[in-house]
Amino acid sequence: MPDLQLSDGRYIIGAHIGFRIVLTSTQHTVELGAPVIAAPELIPPIPQEWRIKRADQSLPGQYFITPLYNPKGSLVYANDVLWTNDVAPASWVIKPTPSGMHIVSDKGLALRAEPIGAQVRLAPEDNSPNEAWSLHFLGPIIGDEEND
Repeated sequence: MPDLQLSDGRYIIGAHIGFRIVLTSTQHTVELGAPVIAAPELIPPIPQEWRIKRADQSLPGQYFITPLYNPKGSLVYANDVLWTNDVAPASWVIKPTPSGMHIVSDKGLALRAEPIGAQVRLAPEDNSPNEAWSLHFLGPIIGDEEND
């Protein structure tokens, strides 16, 4: 698998299911954390900005993905749906495909955007457009040495 060598920093993660639809951590915690949905981009996109950081230099393509506004939070999954929660971060594989980037869990399940506004699901990779994502680099994280 090719290593993308992504720069650590602030990103917006765009879903390929509609114009300006992006990965969004909701503000209200329920059940296992705050649900993560695919929603239209907000202005400003504060709950839609993510911190992506390489998990380990020896693990190609593996990154931690955390909400920018809550660096102690982590992108996690349970019952095949996506949440953010204040737990130890899990690494995600980000890999290129012909349709866009795939974001894959430690169990080989890909993030899949369902209908706009629905919680993002995890499913076995099948290269559907619902599994394609774009990474929009906004810039480095400034003054965040405690989380490096």
